[in-house]
Amino acid sequence: VKNGEADLFTVVVDDGKSLIELAKTEGYRDFLYADIRLEHQLASGVCSACQEKTDVVPDPDFPRGSLLKMYITDQPGFISNIPSDNAKKTKALLKNFPLCPNCLTHLLIGHQFIITTSSLSSSIYENKLKAFVIPYSRIRAKRIKEWLSLYEARWAFEAVTKIERDLEEWDEQNYYITIIFGSGEQANFRFYGAIREVPLTRLSLYEREIRQLKSELANCIALEQIESFPKLDMGSLGNLIPLRTAVNRVVEIEPLFSFFKAILKGEPIPPNVIASTCLTYAKIILYEKMRGYTVKPGKSRKVGFCTGVIAYKLLDTVIRRMNADMQRIEIPELRELPGHIKEIMNTLGLVEWQRPLFLLGYVMGEIGARQIAERAEKGEFPPIIRKISFDGMNRERVVRLSVEVSEAMKNYGVTGGDALLAWSYAQLGIQENIVRLNDPVLNVFHILSGYAYATLLHIGRKKEQAEEVKSDER
Repeated sequence: VKNGEADLFTVVVDDGKSLIELAKTEGYRDFLYADIRLEHQLASGVCSACQEKTDVVPDPDFPRGSLLKMYITDQPGFISNIPSDNAKKTKALLKNFPLCPNCLTHLLIGHQFIITTSSLSSSIYENKLKAFVIPYSRIRAKRIKEWLSLYEARWAFEAVTKIERDLEEWDEQNYYITIIFGSGEQANFRFYGAIREVPLTRLSLYEREIRQLKSELANCIALEQIESFPKLDMGSLGNLIPLRTAVNRVVEIEPLFSFFKAILKGEPIPPNVIASTCLTYAKIILYEKMRGYTVKPGKSRKVGFCTGVIAYKLLDTVIRRMNADMQRIEIPELRELPGHIKEIMNTLGLVEWQRPLFLLGYVMGEIGARQIAERAEKGEFPPIIRKISFDGMNRERVVRLSVEVSEAMKNYGVTGGDALLAWSYAQLGIQENIVRLNDPVLNVFHILSGYAYATLLHIGRKKEQAEEVKSDER
């Protein structure tokens, strides 16, 4: 091996007329298959894969630490009660997972294909957690490269216009993936879970909904001016959803698994689960507890905090749209509110009792911007954010918070414009919907959404002003 390049040596035969590269002949391939099969002791039995009664390998002996692994679901332990006597041992192994040489060979080839194809072994968090994707088709897939391109685009939100022109021919309903979550270790494969038979149409629907929502959000926030807005493709969710980690592995996968199942299989995920996951994310960033978690807020914690909260609200909205749990709700009664506030509340699908909480958070964001400006400190969270309890706030604490926000408005001169209108509607809405504010975690989730939106608006305006100053200096 020189300069990072590998040399592959193969056998060449001179038949007197020309040189024949054996590696390119079918006979050589058949020889390799036969050689692989001859490495194993065979016995008469039934193959666990093809169900044919033939010669089988009693103990497949898959590569250690590989994705290929046998699981016992009806009893604890792994192929237990295997006697030491060879004859009895073979008989016992035949009751576990015997494979015929042909199926074993194809399993090993398929495994190698998956782990060496980068798009089929996607890293969710560094090398501590991977998603191994097994493609499946109800019809014979003749063009595996095109199939992979289609899948890769759906997984990572990349354009595949050439293939999308042929979608009628492809008919995505015939194509599925099974996702296995785990990580390979030296002598073991750590299995976290699996999501089986996900149609590509589900990935397509998720991509369309995310693109649509981001397009609507761009009418309210200049996304190109916001650093590191979280990617919401399937391969990037591990950076947004906090999973606890140890030295060499992910300790907890359930939060991420719940989101994947909701997106890919339509399984219900309660709104307060999404909300509590968001609050955990926010606490980690606010109190700088990133160590021990998969969260990566980017260069600015303040930006990461706000964009992450908005991203969670987008995920909440997309999942409910995909699973037909919501319809777009217009807000004609809030006529005096600025158009951008009504539009963001429409985009996020906020219902009547959620809007005053969002507006309360919006006012807190306006106060926070004034606090930061007066203290002339960059990148620091304003004192107003500390008034929020990230463990949840019941209706009495929400009312108390609204009183504290009212006092802060006077103290920092936030007494006019959009903030005053938002405050008026927030006060009225909280009074009218007080009995519906019965979930402390959801209350904080919607307050934080408003705070994050207002803060991102100010960040965008500052960048615009900085760019204008640079332009004038030129």
